Amino acid sequence: MEVIPFPDLAKAPSGPQTPSRWERICRALALALGVAFIVTLLFAVSLALAVMFYDGPNLRFGVGGLSLFAGDSPGSVTMDAFSVSQRLVGVALVLLLCAPAVFILHQARLLAAAFSKGRMFSDDCAQGLRRIAWGFVAYAFAPPLAHGVAILVGMTGDPIWLRFEFFGALLLAALLALLAQANARAGAIEQDRDGFV
Repeated sequence: MEVIPFPDLAKAPSGPQTPSRWERICRALALALGVAFIVTLLFAVSLALAVMFYDGPNLRFGVGGLSLFAGDSPGSVTMDAFSVSQRLVGVALVLLLCAPAVFILHQARLLAAAFSKGRMFSDDCAQGLRRIAWGFVAYAFAPPLAHGVAILVGMTGDPIWLRFEFFGALLLAALLALLAQANARAGAIEQDRDGFV
């Protein structure tokens, strides 16, 4: 009696698999976000050092906050007009204003990297979307908070005002929170489907 062997259908195909177009796009996006993260972090550190130590005319503080290469604009002063303690507060405010952007870029890079590996509906991705949402909440409230601190330490007398970016950031945070909830539900449905026999 002749035995005919059947091929192992569960065996993975030999050789390296070519990444899909979606994976290539996510990898490129993760790389771009990584570069943007590094550039933003270096800019924040450089600006903080400039606030602390630079006394030239190219960095001025006035209506709307810090201005780079703005010239002798009305109502603005160079950083040497402030005391050392005020400049230390200025450093803290610069880092406060830049921290949400750095955090958002970092979390978005991690999310794109997870997408490039096929992990689209998972608890990690849902948590990443929630972190980005909280980052946009911080991005919305950082400017008025920094402005209030600047008023308290005598760096400005301008009243606090809200810009359109405040409401736009909060709206984006709400949408990302909803997307995170949808992602978590989709992940739970996918796990139920995989466990169904």
